[in-house]
Amino acid sequence: VSDVMADLLDVAARTLVPGGHLVYVIPSMRDFDPNVDLPCHPCLRLVSVCYQPLQIQLGRRVVTMERSQDVQYDPQRREEYLSGAWVNGPESAEKCANIRDRLIEAARKKPGYEEKAAARREKRKATRREKKRVKREAREAAVNTGTASVG
Repeated sequence: VSDVMADLLDVAARTLVPGGHLVYVIPSMRDFDPNVDLPCHPCLRLVSVCYQPLQIQLGRRVVTMERSQDVQYDPQRREEYLSGAWVNGPESAEKCANIRDRLIEAARKKPGYEEKAAARREKRKATRREKKRVKREAREAAVNTGTASVG
């Protein structure tokens, strides 16, 4: 995720006309600080960040950035741009990259998690067994009526 975001900003900085906008959605936890945890680029200015909560801990942010009129993109500095995309380096990048792991970790701390997880696993197994049974019965019915395809 971190490399993709750094590349996205770099492509936008290279290809947008001055004053052009880049708008993207990024998942985030509540402890996300847009001033530090969003990727940045010297040729792009942060215009707005809108947070939409989806769950107690999880949400998404719609981020709008504008191509600077004052700063020119320098292809010679591309590696510098990419390496400096995250203000706090890996710490900021990980806040975006590890959301799934952080959600699972938070869920495991809730009371009754193991019981609910076991019930979900059993329900998935039962659904798979039922689908196989229906498929098998349909095959048998086709063979019995002589409508089975040769193959």
